[in-house]
Amino acid sequence: MNFNPFKWKGAKRQKPLLLHADDEEVNTALVRAILEDLPIEIVNAEDGAGAVQKARSLMPELILLDVQMPGLDGLDACSMIKKDPKTAPIPVYMLTALDRLKDMEKAIAWGANGYLTKPIEPGKLAALVTKILLPSAPAPQ
Repeated sequence: MNFNPFKWKGAKRQKPLLLHADDEEVNTALVRAILEDLPIEIVNAEDGAGAVQKARSLMPELILLDVQMPGLDGLDACSMIKKDPKTAPIPVYMLTALDRLKDMEKAIAWGANGYLTKPIEPGKLAALVTKILLPSAPAPQ
């Protein structure tokens, strides 16, 4: 599917917006470091409830969710985002340490568009973000 996030919502931003939800600061810093050279904006949420609220208010072009977070976890947040007609078109990818096949299948069943496991592979993450947010840009090396 060739998804153009700017088409579906008429974004007026200069750069595409990525929402990353993770309760661990080290993971937040790592994602920022991996993606720092891409012409995108990154907003963070510390839990699933914050991710749902920011998804609704900011309408990011891509959401990365950790599964294991306090309060509302990433799977519940994903489900809420995908059930809301306003936010349902936003691609949601789980970015988590849970690496068993059943965890991946559950995430997809709950609405996730894809699944990346930790430890984060910088090339994989950068390639995914580039493909979704900057489809006309060359893939990162």
